[in-house]
Amino acid sequence: MAIKLTVDVSNKYCFRSGQPTSIYFRIHIVGRSDGGLPIIRPAIIMLIDASGSMAGDKIEAAKDASIAALKIVPDKAYISLYTFSHNVRHVGKCESLNEICRNNLADAVASLRAYGGTPLYTALRNALREFRGLMKPNTSLKLFLLTDGQPTDVREEREYYELAKDFNELNVELNIFGVGEDYNEELLANMLEYCNGFLEHIKHPNEVPQLFSKYSIKAANIVAKDVKLYLTASPEDIVEVFSDRIQQTESGFIVDLGDISQGEERKIFGRIIVSPRNIEGLYKIAEVRAVSGDTVLGEDVINVSFVNDISLIREGSKPEVANEALAVLGLIRGNLGLMKKTMSYIKDESLRKTLKIALEASLAGDKKTLTAIRTKTMRGNVED
Repeated sequence: MAIKLTVDVSNKYCFRSGQPTSIYFRIHIVGRSDGGLPIIRPAIIMLIDASGSMAGDKIEAAKDASIAALKIVPDKAYISLYTFSHNVRHVGKCESLNEICRNNLADAVASLRAYGGTPLYTALRNALREFRGLMKPNTSLKLFLLTDGQPTDVREEREYYELAKDFNELNVELNIFGVGEDYNEELLANMLEYCNGFLEHIKHPNEVPQLFSKYSIKAANIVAKDVKLYLTASPEDIVEVFSDRIQQTESGFIVDLGDISQGEERKIFGRIIVSPRNIEGLYKIAEVRAVSGDTVLGEDVINVSFVNDISLIREGSKPEVANEALAVLGLIRGNLGLMKKTMSYIKDESLRKTLKIALEASLAGDKKTLTAIRTKTMRGNVED
C-alpha cells in the first residue's frame, strides 16, 4: 500500500436510547512506498515575482530557493521557470532534467534582477497554458508561486478564482509562498478553496530557500497521486468533516487530498452525531477509504457499541481525539476561546505547536500567519 490509514474516535460507546452521542474522529494518513508502485514524475512550474519590491534580499532569496529546488528535483523531471515584473518572462525549462540542463537553468536564474510591476494573472495564465500540455499518466503537476505584492494587471478577484478552477481540472497543486506583509493573502487563500495546495506566509526572505526545498522534496517523492478520501455513514447520523476540500454525497463525503508524498502525514478531523439505535452490541457506523483512481490505498471502519450504561460510555472515551478535533475546529472557525480551552489537553506536539503559533498570531493581529495556518490545517496539514 502507498499509504497507511488509521481512524481513531473519541468514544467507542453510544447511547442505545434517549439522546444522540457526539463522536469525534481523527483520520491519520501517512505516505509510504512499498517499492512496487509506478514512479510518479514531477512536473513543476515556478512563477517568481521579480517586481521592484522584490529587489534586495527577497530576489536573492528567490534565486537561492529556485537553484536549491533544481538540485533536489530528480533527473527526468519537468521543470519550467517564469518571472513576472515589467512583463512575464520565460527564463527556461528542462523537459527531462539532467545535469547540463540543470546547470544552464541555474545560471539563468542567477542573473535575475527585480524591477517593474506584478502581472500575476498573466503569469498564472502562462503556467496554465503550459500545464495543459503536461497531463500524462504518472505525472504530478505542481505550481510554485512566490510573490510579495498585489497584482498590477488583473484586479478582479473572480478572474483568479476561475483560473484556480482551471488548475483544479488539471489536478495541478498550487504551492503559494507569500513574502512580507504586502501580498494579498485573502485572494491567494480563496484561490485555494477551488484547488489543491498550500499557502505559506514567509516573514523573512531567508526562510524562502528552506520552504522551497521542503516542497521540492515532497514533489520528488510522491507515492500516491490524486488521492480521494471516501467517508460513508448511515443516513440516520449527522456527519461533519473539518475540511474545505469536501464534496457531499448521498452516503457521506469525499475529501480531496491531492498527492501524498513519502513520509507525509495528513490528519482529517470531524464528528458524527450518532442517533440512538434500539440494538445491542457492536455496530459499524462509518467506513473510510483512501482511493487513487480505481485503487484502494487504505481503509478502516468506525465501530461503536450501543449501551445505556453511562459508566461504560465514560470509560470508553478517548478525550485526546475530541480535544484535538475541537482545537482544529476552533482554529478553522476563528474561535480563540475553544482553542485556548482545548490546547492544554493536546498531546500531539506538532499540533500543539501549530495551535500556539496560530493563537499568538491571532492575538497579535497577524492575519497572514493565521490565514496560512488555517488553510493548511483544513488540508490536513497540522505541522507548524
